[in-house]
Amino acid sequence: MNDLAKLKEVLPVFEQITVADLKRTELGVFSFDEIFDTIGSTYELLKNLANQEDVLKEDSYIPSQLVNSLRDNVNTFNNLANKVREFDVKAGDPTPRRQNLIDEIKSFKASAISQLHPLVALVQLRQLDPAKYSVGLQTMQGEVQSILKKLKEKDEEASKTLQKIKDVSASSGAEAYAHVFSSQATIHKNTAKWWLWAGVAFFAILVLYLIYLLANGVPTSEDLVHAIRDISLRVLFLIAIYFALTQSIKNYNVNKHLQVVNEHRQNSLKTFEAFLNAAATDDVKSAVLLQATKSIFDPGKTGYLQKEGQVSYSFSVADIFKKS
Repeated sequence: MNDLAKLKEVLPVFEQITVADLKRTELGVFSFDEIFDTIGSTYELLKNLANQEDVLKEDSYIPSQLVNSLRDNVNTFNNLANKVREFDVKAGDPTPRRQNLIDEIKSFKASAISQLHPLVALVQLRQLDPAKYSVGLQTMQGEVQSILKKLKEKDEEASKTLQKIKDVSASSGAEAYAHVFSSQATIHKNTAKWWLWAGVAFFAILVLYLIYLLANGVPTSEDLVHAIRDISLRVLFLIAIYFALTQSIKNYNVNKHLQVVNEHRQNSLKTFEAFLNAAATDDVKSAVLLQATKSIFDPGKTGYLQKEGQVSYSFSVADIFKKS
């Protein structure tokens, strides 16, 4: 089966398409009226090329790759037209499905123009007078190049807009979470103050009790049982005061540690936006993001804890950002 015969296999379905029906006006706000011009122009392009049977059958003039490309694009158009005809607003959320189909149609038109412009040029040159071959070729090439240039500009503009949205989202999200760490730091700061005053109180009680013990000395009770009981009570009370003092100091250190860590995280997120805006390239922005991530997820050393954690959690998180 030659290339032209393969093309003819997909043409019956293509020729039965009624372009006007692809508007789907009965769907109301979910119709495809906004993309109808794109559908119509693509249909006309493929139809005009497919009707050039006398030109397409000349193997020495038209490369078989171009005929195969035309067949593939006609088949793709048939599939897209079928998707538009069968689009059902009741089959799930229609808004994203409709937008995805519109984007697919736009992308197909751009791809079809890019693939078929050599065939368009050859067909038109074949229909021109020999004296006008060069003029027709230049005109077609100019039109195609103009379309490709506009598509490239739109793609670059969309990429820049998407990058700006990502940057704004990152900076605004960082600023929001900075307030979270600020609130946590304030809570731990106030809690540390309470434990500090509790430690001072227990220390004062301990000092006063030691003075009391020095002043009263060993119990003078002649009963050994009573003497042991009095000494035991004094020792237990002394241990209880000492335990309360050590716990107060420990809780004070823990809360001061958490206060400093959260303040450090707050400062990291507040300065993140400034460094991100100053970054000139995506590589620098990635490095800034990784450092901010490390500042947030690392346990950090503050000097308040006797055995501070040595394990860094930022490397696993950083790997996630590298792979995303």
